[in-house]
Amino acid sequence: IPLDVRYPSGITLCGISPLGPPSPPDAFSTLPMLHVRLWFRFPASLEVPPALCVAPGYAIDGAITYKNPTPLRADLDAVSFPFASGRLVAVDAPLPVLEHLEPGVPLAISFDLMTSSGRRLNGRASNGTKHRHLILPLTFTP
Repeated sequence: IPLDVRYPSGITLCGISPLGPPSPPDAFSTLPMLHVRLWFRFPASLEVPPALCVAPGYAIDGAITYKNPTPLRADLDAVSFPFASGRLVAVDAPLPVLEHLEPGVPLAISFDLMTSSGRRLNGRASNGTKHRHLILPLTFTP
């Protein structure tokens, strides 16, 4: 799903993809995990990108619940593609399927881009609208 959300330092969130249905619990998690891939464009001027985290969660009746911060550093180092005047980075973020979520009720997936200290970065859509929490055009039905 194409997006155009711009953050400080020229970072742009340019797309999101769900990575299939939730995976079953494993040795690291007792809950099923929903995985999404976020596509960021980093400008060439950011040779050393800042330490950032992506924090997916759920938006329920306008409130954001559950945040799962995932550091970008490993993805920046491992998966980076040259793109125009910068690079395109794919970041895979897991989101637990919480047991208390009401079955059959669709939930919007939310997303925050944060510094490593937990400060949320505000993004702007191409029309200038400011986003504190970005509600993604994806829903999940537990």
